[in-house]
Amino acid sequence: MRTLRWLVPVLLLGAVAAAVLAPPASPPRQAAQEFAVAPGAAVAACPGPQRLPVGDQGSSGDLAASTDDRLLLVFGEGESTPVGIGTAWTAPIAGSLERVGDGDIAGLAAVTCLTAGFDEWLVGGATTLGSSARLILSNPSDAPAEARVTVYGPLGQVGEPVVIAVGPRSQEERLIEGIAVELPTLALHVESSGPGLVAVLQDSRLDGFQPAGTDLVGALAPSTRLVIPAVGSPVEGSTVTLRLMAPEGASATVAFVSETGPQPWLGARGIELEPGVVTDIPVPVEGVGAIEVTADAPVLAAARTVVPRLATEGTIGDLAYDHSWTLGVDDSTAATFAAVVPLETATLAVYSPVGGSVTFTDPQGATIATASVPARTVARVPVTLPPGTLVTATGRFAWAVELTTEEGWIATLVPASTERADRELLVAPGQYAPVLGR
Repeated sequence: MRTLRWLVPVLLLGAVAAAVLAPPASPPRQAAQEFAVAPGAAVAACPGPQRLPVGDQGSSGDLAASTDDRLLLVFGEGESTPVGIGTAWTAPIAGSLERVGDGDIAGLAAVTCLTAGFDEWLVGGATTLGSSARLILSNPSDAPAEARVTVYGPLGQVGEPVVIAVGPRSQEERLIEGIAVELPTLALHVESSGPGLVAVLQDSRLDGFQPAGTDLVGALAPSTRLVIPAVGSPVEGSTVTLRLMAPEGASATVAFVSETGPQPWLGARGIELEPGVVTDIPVPVEGVGAIEVTADAPVLAAARTVVPRLATEGTIGDLAYDHSWTLGVDDSTAATFAAVVPLETATLAVYSPVGGSVTFTDPQGATIATASVPARTVARVPVTLPPGTLVTATGRFAWAVELTTEEGWIATLVPASTERADRELLVAPGQYAPVLGR
C-alpha cells in the first residue's frame, strides 16, 4: 500500500508536467491572399535643374564649366508644389525641358515626368572618363520611401545593390560614377518601398574640353516587343547607338524602319543577350526613323542620337555635340499615351506596326493633328502649339515628341500611358519569432 500511495502522486505530477511541456496544437495554416490596392492621387514629379557633376566651377571665361545662360521650363496640369529642387504636379503626367546655353552641360534636356513607381528601369548613361551619370530620386508623397538600386554594365550586375532612403517631399541623388567607374554601358534597376519613387538619370558628357551632350533619361519597363519611335537626325555626321539589356537573358531581333518601311541592317538578327549584360549596337542609320525590337523574353531598349554642331568656344572649327535618349515603347496593344510639348514648334514622330490613322488631341478634346501611318513606317507630323500643351493619342502606335533648336541641339520626349493600374499585393500569414529568455 505504501508503494501505491507514492505511485499515485507521481503519476499525477507526470501528467501535469506533460500537459505543461506539450506544445499547443498548431492552428490550420491560412492560404496566401491577393489584394488589389487602388492607386492614390496622381502626382507627377519632375527632377528640377541639372547639376554639374563636380560642382560650380565658374561661369565666365573661355571653356567655363558652368553658365548663367539657363532656361528651365516645367509644365503640368493642376497645382504644383516643390519637391527638393524639383516640382510635383497634381496630374499623372508632366514635362520638363531645360536649355543650357554653354558650359560643360550645354544642350537641350527633356523628360516626361511620371508618378511614383515601385519597379523602374533606367537605360542610358555611362561612367567612363568624361561621362557622368547622376541618379535623381524624387518622393512627392508625405511618407518616407526607400530605394534599392542595382547597377548593370557590360559584364552584368556590378557589386551589391545600394540602398537609399528618401524623406517625404524631398529628393536624393547619387553620382553613379562614385559607385561603379568605367562603365561604357549602363542600366539601373530601382526598386522602391513605401509610397514609391520617381527615378530619373542625368546623362552628361564631355569630348575633351567641349560639351558632348546632356539629357534626362526616364523610366521604362521590359517587354518582348518594343519600338523606339524617334532616332537619328538629318544633320550630317549624326550617329545612333541602340542599347539593349535583358534582365533574364534573351534572343532579340532588331530592325530599322524609315518613312518608306524597313531598311536593310546586316547582323541585326539573332542577337544573344546574356542576363544583365548591357549591350550597345551602332545603328547604320541615314536620316530619321524608328527601331523595332522583338525578343523571346522581356528586354529593355533605348537609343542615343548624337548630333554635331560648331563649338561656341575654343578654336575655329572645333565641334561640340548634343545627344538625346529615346526609350522603347510597347506597341503590342492599343493604348492611350500622352506627352507635354514644351516648345511652340515640334515634330511628332509616329510608328505603327499594323498601320492606321492617328489623331492627336489637346486636353479639351480638340484635334491638334492627324496622320495616316502605313504599317511598319514612320510618319513625322510638324505641330505648332502653345508651350506646355498636353498631347494625347489612342491606338496601336509608338510615338515621340522631337525637339530641336537653332543652335543645333536636340531632345526627345516619350509619352506615357494615362492609365494607372491597381497595385497587386500578396499577403501571406506568418508567425512571430520566438521570444528567448521566457
